[in-house]
Amino acid sequence: RPFEIMAINPVGNIRSVVKTIAADGDNYGDAKMRRPSSVVFRRATDTNQATYYEYLNGNIATIGMETADFYADHPTYQMSPSGERVLWQESRDGKNVLFVADKNLAGGSQISVGDYATYGWAGEDYVLYSKNRSELYIAPAGSELNGAHKISDYHKATVYPGYGWGSGGAS
Repeated sequence: RPFEIMAINPVGNIRSVVKTIAADGDNYGDAKMRRPSSVVFRRATDTNQATYYEYLNGNIATIGMETADFYADHPTYQMSPSGERVLWQESRDGKNVLFVADKNLAGGSQISVGDYATYGWAGEDYVLYSKNRSELYIAPAGSELNGAHKISDYHKATVYPGYGWGSGGAS
């Protein structure tokens, strides 16, 4: 079976095949969002030969990359409903540092340093944050979090190492 990279538009459930690669043995694939507008795919064969592809602005191209770079940690970018803005966090000196910027990571602002973690968007103008993986807060997107309002407490789920945390308060 060939290795296929597909794009899916959630509006209208439109699926398209972006690239098809003939099978030459077993194929293995991984994908990583390295920045908001780009997804990098790793295709490996049963001989452990890896090829990397970047999907950017509707186009796909083969790129040079080391496996260690592919598996390096990158922020989880959370896109606003319009896809025009992005929210993410980075760990610096043991603290969460939260940012909001446009989809190209330009014009961004640091909005918090400390105990908050990104949770997601609430419409286009508000962002949800968690604290202690059990408290949910809301604040205007791009504003400092010292004005965040607590919405609710929620169940603090057990985190199992090795499992994808995804959105929803992974801190």
